[in-house]
Amino acid sequence: MIRTLSALILLAATTAHANVQLEFREGAPKDRFVVSNIGTCDLKNVKVTIDLKNSAGKLIFDVTSTGAGVEVFQPFVIETGRNLLASRPVVVDGQTQVTFDLPSFDAGKKVIASTDVDDTIGQREITVKASEFAGTEISISVNNRTYSTQIKDKPEAIVKIDDC
Repeated sequence: MIRTLSALILLAATTAHANVQLEFREGAPKDRFVVSNIGTCDLKNVKVTIDLKNSAGKLIFDVTSTGAGVEVFQPFVIETGRNLLASRPVVVDGQTQVTFDLPSFDAGKKVIASTDVDDTIGQREITVKASEFAGTEISISVNNRTYSTQIKDKPEAIVKIDDC
């Protein structure tokens, strides 16, 4: 009995898992999205979608000087992990969604994108508060299966994916 229990504990401790984390980092002049494979599995055929449409602050991407955003703008730039992407995501001013297409997303790897995010219902649109991200949907598609979660009270989320 003790040997069986020890084997189960060891198996549970070594079972591979696949989790993807999204963090938003408010900054000046650039805001950043960090998408990380924090699991122990190398993932293939991954699409990570960040959808701001239902966010509490009605957030948008502010990527040009003429458009839906206010004052400061920043183009959408991949700072880290460009080589992991099948193509550079195209982001238009006022857009609320972006998708990262990753043919291979190995454990420990990350993609960091900088841009400007503005709220459209607050008093100070150029500064986004953590609470304004509540309701943002994060979807991960891996080999034609989709997993998703919503951001709650902090501008971060972990999408739990079935064991590898």
